[in-house]
Amino acid sequence: MSPPLPPGFHRSSRALGPWQVWVFLAILGLPSRVSGDVGFIEGISRRDDSVIVEWTGGGYLQRASSLQGPWNSIYLAEDLRPRRFDAKDPMVFFRIYQSPVEQQLDELAHLRRDLESTDPAIQSRARIRREELSNDPGWGEALSLERFFDIAEALGQGKGTPEQTALLSRNIPAILVEQQRARMGSDPGVQALRESFERAVSMALLSPGPLRDPIDAELGRISAKVLDYVVQTRAGDRVGMERALYDLHSDVSSGFGGSLRTPAMVEAAEEGHFEDSTRVLLEVLRNGNIRERFRMLIRFLMLMGRDALDDTSAAHPVLVRIAADPDVAGTFQFGAREAKRLLDRVLLYRLEHPAPWQQTITSSNVLEVFYPTLEEAMPGTRIHADHAKARTERYQAKLPGLFRGDVYRFLGLPSPAAPEERTADAENNPLARTLFLTVRQGQQRGFFLSSREIDDLGGWDARMDWAVGTRANLVLPSSDFVASALRASLPIKCGVSGTTYRVMSSARILGGDPVLVRLAVIAALQSSDSHSFHEIGTSAKGFGAPYDPLKPYSNLGISESVLEAIAASLGTTLAELNGGSTAPGVDSRESRSRSKGPAWGRIPMAENQPVGWGAPWSGDVPTDLIEPRGVTRRASRSFLLQGRSR
Repeated sequence: MSPPLPPGFHRSSRALGPWQVWVFLAILGLPSRVSGDVGFIEGISRRDDSVIVEWTGGGYLQRASSLQGPWNSIYLAEDLRPRRFDAKDPMVFFRIYQSPVEQQLDELAHLRRDLESTDPAIQSRARIRREELSNDPGWGEALSLERFFDIAEALGQGKGTPEQTALLSRNIPAILVEQQRARMGSDPGVQALRESFERAVSMALLSPGPLRDPIDAELGRISAKVLDYVVQTRAGDRVGMERALYDLHSDVSSGFGGSLRTPAMVEAAEEGHFEDSTRVLLEVLRNGNIRERFRMLIRFLMLMGRDALDDTSAAHPVLVRIAADPDVAGTFQFGAREAKRLLDRVLLYRLEHPAPWQQTITSSNVLEVFYPTLEEAMPGTRIHADHAKARTERYQAKLPGLFRGDVYRFLGLPSPAAPEERTADAENNPLARTLFLTVRQGQQRGFFLSSREIDDLGGWDARMDWAVGTRANLVLPSSDFVASALRASLPIKCGVSGTTYRVMSSARILGGDPVLVRLAVIAALQSSDSHSFHEIGTSAKGFGAPYDPLKPYSNLGISESVLEAIAASLGTTLAELNGGSTAPGVDSRESRSRSKGPAWGRIPMAENQPVGWGAPWSGDVPTDLIEPRGVTRRASRSFLLQGRSR
């Protein structure tokens, strides 16, 4: 028996069935005036005692046990699509919601676009409307939030005010949607297809099999050289060797996948005990997964850079001796070629920085050893010119700390003891963590966690608690690097990738294959929403991994047939993704919708009008469309596709 409907709602005869779900979708909000695209709940399906919800458009997803509410926001909803929900509840409701401030920000974005129009009449109307809004007190909040990036940057630099923290804290949904807008390309449909394709490729690279095998082999060869480096440079010093291996770990608390240094290891190290950290790191060097070895290579860059830069270190004369001995060489050995590459890099750094390194060696000094030299960064054809130029731009800020009470309220968590206390910023802000994804769910999503990662996260039922790059980092859409990518409808996450540059630098010293190492970077960073292919490709191409933003998925190092198969599974082609056109008369969003599995449907988002549909969990019965009386829709856009029984 179907549940009673709220007053003013009725069961429409326009719906089709059968469906294998009992789910209601309520949609509330405004279509995006910026993209011209109408938001859609694209479909719901029942799969393995779960409900799968797919949607597009602005706003964010909320959940309730009745159509009247109360509604709770669903954490990271816009980052994890489709979304899976437990189907054991007798009834569940969802809606896409835009707050009044978000709707105002939508109009302001529309006005910004019109102010750049080449039509004088459009420009004039936009200026008049903008002037009206600037004098309207009801628009003060939205007008202030237009400067969201500037405010966040100031807060991150310790220059902001409590009032600015309060402004951002009480408008968390709006600032998250603004960052979605900041990453929106000129053709959102093509950009969304590319994002889906990139995620599918990165998850395929994480999956054991023929795609991952050559990456594992190359990372294994590089890892053997890392171990050999530690053994040679710390020969006869057991504690020094254990300390070096300990330094190759990243803290679990950092939230980066593959980080394995636990609080217990830190405490033991403070007392001079490294047994557990040594054992775990040796396991990683011998058979670690992509994420674990990726994190290790970042840390190794700092270890060998400090050794080579510090003339007084015990490792420095060993490196000089290795570099001078051509017999020290081998596939799995840190030999003369590797040592010479490292020492040559230090020599170039000293030529450009003649004084500071001689006094105090800091982490910044060590990183600068591997930064592009002035010659490498010269505009034009120099190998690292694009990466170096992007890094000089003001393109990124960190998510600032916000009032804990507002953050917890948005996340649906119990009120904290000190609600006015600020959270940590960036990756350590709870907004930037996968707090509601368990380790078991992460494994089901295809992350292929190692037993070490599972243990360190706390077991199968513990929270993943990983950092999400697109939440921790804010982008400035007017910066040259971001703006050019958006004009080309390339996915943007956090801006040009310094992490990629460091891993590729480490691999270059070790003689790693640049294309295979770049695939490892893609698997590690794209799957965590840290960087897109364009951001990774721009940073990696100076190391010998070809990249052309006009054809972003050529020369990936994956066979074209495999890429074509992945593209086909998303309802597109590799040619379209590489900048070609779709088949005549086919819209990319339409083809993407048709490629989905069972029980996919589409309903337009009505302006401030909730709608929904539902059916029993079992049995083949028609599905009812639930909507307010008197809602008018164009027939061509108001339909549900026929569902398939499970």
